Amino acid sequence: MASQGLTPEALEGVAAQLDSKPAHEACPHYTSSPAGMAWLVDAAVEITWKVARSYQAGFKSEIFNITNQEAQLNTSATAWCGSDAGAGCSAAIANFGKATARGQYQQPRRYRFSLILRF
Repeated sequence: MASQGLTPEALEGVAAQLDSKPAHEACPHYTSSPAGMAWLVDAAVEITWKVARSYQAGFKSEIFNITNQEAQLNTSATAWCGSDAGAGCSAAIANFGKATARGQYQQPRRYRFSLILRF
């Protein structure tokens, strides 16, 4: 911990901010696993035909995220100033544990079509 610049006093301050609660109770959105990941389903269908001797031609269709769930995967707002901080930290407090960028969510449903040639 010392290599990260956290002093015992800083750790006590963090504990005081969390009101001596475990992290998963004090900040459930920050430490919990994404709820939508249980419904992340992909599918693929491939059809091939023998064209000549050892040549095959085909078509492949893929669908990613069939259920179209866009759950939060990560957070980009992890700074915490404390509940009694001044006006400068109000945005950090309001956005703590939330995703503030599109890349923090699962991608929406996507399709991919491919032509196949094997030899």
